[in-house]
Amino acid sequence: WGMMEKTPPFSLDTTRYDQSTWIGRTKHFFAVTNPAYLFTSEAQIKADQEALERFKGGKRAAGESDDALWSARTRLSAIIHPDTGKPIPP
Repeated sequence: WGMMEKTPPFSLDTTRYDQSTWIGRTKHFFAVTNPAYLFTSEAQIKADQEALERFKGGKRAAGESDDALWSARTRLSAIIHPDTGKPIPP
């Protein structure tokens, strides 16, 4: 599910998947509980944070896609604690 789904335009204000539907909530859950995130490097975390900061400033790196920004945001929401701003230990 989702292989042929078009990536929505990136936004910091909305979610990638429609949270009003069961399938949207399920896709979101599986995205943020991806066990591969346990192996995310400090360099990747920093690159993701920089990409989102650039976007907040109205800029994008050359060739940076909506999919790349959604992935960065999802990875950070799974790894970074929302109150402390620090990585959650595995």
